[in-house]
Amino acid sequence: MRVAVSLAGVLLALTLALTARAAQASDVSVTTELRPGWNLAGWTPGETDVDMVFSALPPLLAIYAWDADEQRFTAAVRDGANTPGGLKTLTPGMGLFLYLGGEETAEWTRPHVPESLRVSLAPGWNLVAWSGINNTRLADGLAALGSSVTESWIWNPETGRAVAGGRSTDRRLKRGEGLWVNVSRELEWRQADVPVNLEFIGEFNEEERAAATERIEDAIDFFAHRFEIVVPNDLTIQVDAYWAAGCYYRSGSRTISVGGGLSAHGGCLLAMPHEYTHAVQHYLSSRTPDGRWGRVGGLRDAGPGWLLEGVATHVGALYDDYHGIAPFSDHLSAIEEAAGSHPNLLQEHPVYYGVGALAVLRLIDRAGEAALFDFYRSMSDRDSWEEVFHEVFGTAVDDFYREFEEYRAPLRAIHRDKQSELRRMQISGKVIGPDGNPVTNADIDVAFPDPTIGHSVEANQNGEFTVTLEHPGSYRVSLIARNTSCELGWYGGLSGFTEREDEAARIVLPAEEPTDLVIRLPRKVSEMCRTIRGIVVDREGEPVGGNPPTRDGTPNWAVIARVASPDSYHTGSGTVAADGRFEIVARAGHRYQFVLASTIVRECAVADSSSVTAPIFTLSDHVWDVRLIVVVGEEQPWDWNLWCRAEP
Repeated sequence: MRVAVSLAGVLLALTLALTARAAQASDVSVTTELRPGWNLAGWTPGETDVDMVFSALPPLLAIYAWDADEQRFTAAVRDGANTPGGLKTLTPGMGLFLYLGGEETAEWTRPHVPESLRVSLAPGWNLVAWSGINNTRLADGLAALGSSVTESWIWNPETGRAVAGGRSTDRRLKRGEGLWVNVSRELEWRQADVPVNLEFIGEFNEEERAAATERIEDAIDFFAHRFEIVVPNDLTIQVDAYWAAGCYYRSGSRTISVGGGLSAHGGCLLAMPHEYTHAVQHYLSSRTPDGRWGRVGGLRDAGPGWLLEGVATHVGALYDDYHGIAPFSDHLSAIEEAAGSHPNLLQEHPVYYGVGALAVLRLIDRAGEAALFDFYRSMSDRDSWEEVFHEVFGTAVDDFYREFEEYRAPLRAIHRDKQSELRRMQISGKVIGPDGNPVTNADIDVAFPDPTIGHSVEANQNGEFTVTLEHPGSYRVSLIARNTSCELGWYGGLSGFTEREDEAARIVLPAEEPTDLVIRLPRKVSEMCRTIRGIVVDREGEPVGGNPPTRDGTPNWAVIARVASPDSYHTGSGTVAADGRFEIVARAGHRYQFVLASTIVRECAVADSSSVTAPIFTLSDHVWDVRLIVVVGEEQPWDWNLWCRAEP
């Protein structure tokens, strides 16, 4: 009689022993048949208290593990008796002797985590789990250890004894079994290890090389863990410090190119699972009967583009979910949004990642996740991907296209409703000049009474803009000359434009009707704003530059042009360069007071008068009493220099 025992169910239900990261990879599990008496099996879940194993396996009476550092056994028993050096915690990659009572055989199912693919070995004997590809030849699995392995023993479940497992044996390793390995030195056994030609182009220090290598190996381990597939040798991975074009797989040379230099360590290398998927697709669809790389050609003949990119996007999302980069639910929301918003049919846009990824989920519902790669395996000796598609997924591709469009219909309706509601929270319009032509060098600032709420956009080449707001309320729209602090004016309602803030029209959101503002400027932007250039000097006439600089290297001083007349126009400002020069773009037609301010000095006293502003700044041992004259911006020549003199 056989009893099925699912440790995966117990561990995942209680979530007391597994890490949250392991729980995210809950789809992958291992099943081992356990017999009454002694068994040897591998521990493939995350770190777990031994009591959890006894709870999951009622017939289990004792667990023995091996302390490789001390070269001795450590044990735990069901009755909880204190065992000298007792076993308390199980870690990924452990080999375990399990003693079962009773007379029934049990099928023991437990999670499998990528961490179990890397096993630390100490000199001497080690009792470990095999977590690599199922049915790997023992000799091939040990090959990654090279000459460091001196002896190995494997378990014979029929006899209940360990037997020598030399390199010449054709014995196949099953994922989840345990084995003895004797090594001559300390090393890490990467059980998904395959030869990869890793090339660094440009300057990388040892720490950077190690970080990049770790990310690449982690992506390969994840693929072996989830899909039990690794690409054999002849795959090259290049990390390029000079090339900034991102990541992609070049099937003609069997190369994954990772660009971006040092930024790749935190950015482009995170796309490794996606690009490694393309290498797997290429290998499976071209491999020879003996498992080697086949033709060198591209991936275009290996099925539709939406499937190529959809599968790769799916794998990348699984990887991100497992490593806590982004939850899979975010991926699902994104691809549903893409499927609802994109106008093209699936077959009309062959490399659309989001829609393809959603179609992949539909295929998984039909045939399971493994079928995604069975498709490419079947392509290795076939010419028609449509025939293979029908065989693997159980439906003709045209029927799948129709079914998928039916599935997309509610998503499209949801998207339309969202867009309709979104438009009610949008302010759209167009900025034109006095001649009616579009104004393209203006920024549009939408302000709320709460200064923390608002948004700024640039008018496009047609002078058009759209701003989407989150908070209902009353907003006003102002215009600013591109890349300056020169405020042109405000949307004035029916008049279209006003230069006075107190005449600015308020727009209430959500709007009953879509806003379609037309803002006509009375003059060209270049005529509405003037540039004031100047230099700041001390009492000896020497330039007072932007020194000492702030900690981030920016200039210390800034000149602020305050509006002297009683209107509502905002001020302009410009930083002081090292040679004391500054530049301010401000509205013509206003009188200004100029104030010298420090970006790092926090204490100052201001003495007011009708024509001057005299701030006193304390900086190190110096006291600056800077008196600034009042000028009229519109009356000054374009290259007029303002001299601000410091007096005692």
